[in-house]
Amino acid sequence: MSLSTRPDAGRTLRDRVRDAWELSKPQAYSAVLQEEAREARAGRIERVEEAVASVFYFLTFASVVVSVFFRYVLDQPLVWSLELPTYAFFWCFCIASGLSDWRDEQISFDLVSQHLRPRLRLIGKIVANVIIVATFILVIPGTISFIQYEIPQPATGLPFGEVWGYGGVVPFVVITILLRGRLLLLELRQLGVPVPWPTRGEHAA
Repeated sequence: MSLSTRPDAGRTLRDRVRDAWELSKPQAYSAVLQEEAREARAGRIERVEEAVASVFYFLTFASVVVSVFFRYVLDQPLVWSLELPTYAFFWCFCIASGLSDWRDEQISFDLVSQHLRPRLRLIGKIVANVIIVATFILVIPGTISFIQYEIPQPATGLPFGEVWGYGGVVPFVVITILLRGRLLLLELRQLGVPVPWPTRGEHAA
């Protein structure tokens, strides 16, 4: 059993542009340039997501270090030594969970799919993403109920309640729906299904 790898793994968009140019295929060249523009726009949002997750990761690490120092060096344990790093790490996970969805780099097992034709593999990915998006849409009411339940819950020694500590579940659900929905649209386009997808010209209009 091996981990699935993308057919174009190790090849940059510039490589594909050069290949298209060498093959004298203007349409392919234009398509690759449009893909590069889309990925550049997505890349900026991806870097923001990565930066926000990094802030929460640093807060997790820093709060643990401070808590250990106060407990074992000053012998004055902090009352929030458990809550703050827990909340910070939870937010870090919820924000960073979408990073692998930008390039469809989630770890998957291809014991069966590697023996299928490319079109069937693509259909399998589409079905999987439909299930993921539909499932996360269905849990939205439960997520709202969870947040409403957490609102009155206090957090020990912190200036905010548990609703803020565990509120990271909201961006987690939203990010998953948006990014998996984005992959679903891209896969449908690869399958030949006409779906709306703005190009640079359409943005300008």
